[in-house]
Amino acid sequence: MPKEETMKSGDDDALFCLTKHIDPNSTSSVINNIETSGYDYEDDRFYEKESKNEGAPNKVSAKSKLHEICAANHWKPPSFDCCQEEGPCYRKLFTFKVTFEIESLNTILECFGAPQSKKKTAAEHAAEGALWYLEHLGYFPIRKLKK
Repeated sequence: MPKEETMKSGDDDALFCLTKHIDPNSTSSVINNIETSGYDYEDDRFYEKESKNEGAPNKVSAKSKLHEICAANHWKPPSFDCCQEEGPCYRKLFTFKVTFEIESLNTILECFGAPQSKKKTAAEHAAEGALWYLEHLGYFPIRKLKK
């Protein structure tokens, strides 16, 4: 089954998440395409972590937070890949995708970030899209169980 692309021209800040539902009893699978262009990327709630200094929160990257969620749920770590390089050598734009499996749902999640001038920023942008999706599935924020 081919992937559907719904990228709008001129929409540089759009993120796309593809979820692939895996049926262990079938060779066919379904791909859902979810556009997350309405997400507020400047929202700091993903990044705040308590600091040792009084009242000053530390910023935690979206990639780190995504690794924490995968570890907390006993999933394999996410894979970040540069899937596209475009533009002349003096003004390259990099597009990253993050891929990981949500084992409890038999789902492989792929989130694509918007093109960015730095690879680190592009990977961070893709991780933000994955965090947005996981938040809407109820996996984020991580809730620790009381013993």
